[in-house]
Amino acid sequence: MSDLAELEVVLVDGVSVARLSGEIDLSNAESIGGAVVPLFDQPGVGVVIDLTRIDYLDSAGVRLLFRVAQASERSGRSLRVVVPAASHIKRILDLADAQHAIQLDETELAAVAAIRDGSV
Repeated sequence: MSDLAELEVVLVDGVSVARLSGEIDLSNAESIGGAVVPLFDQPGVGVVIDLTRIDYLDSAGVRLLFRVAQASERSGRSLRVVVPAASHIKRILDLADAQHAIQLDETELAAVAAIRDGSV
C-alpha cells in the first residue's frame, strides 16, 4: 500500500473495522481494496470502513468503495462506511450518489451498532 494511506483493521463487537487515514487515490486504491475485500471472508457479521481520518479521496477511491460494496453483496455480509456529515469526503460521496449503494454513518459506533442490529 502506498505511504499516502494507512490501514488499521480491528474487531469491534464482532465487526471488522477498517480504519483508514491519509489519502486514497489512483496510486493506492487497488492495494487498499486488496486489503479490505478479504475482510468479507473472515468470521464476523459485517465490515465497517472508517473514512473519518481520510484527507483526500479521488474517483479511484470512490470506485474502490463501490467495489467493496459489491464484495459485501456477494458475501451476504453488511457494509457500513463512516463519513462525518460535515466532511469534504461526504460531499464527494454525495456527488457520486454513493448513498444508493453504500450505507453511510457519521460515527464508527453508529456503524458497528447498525451492523450488529441488522439495520440497513
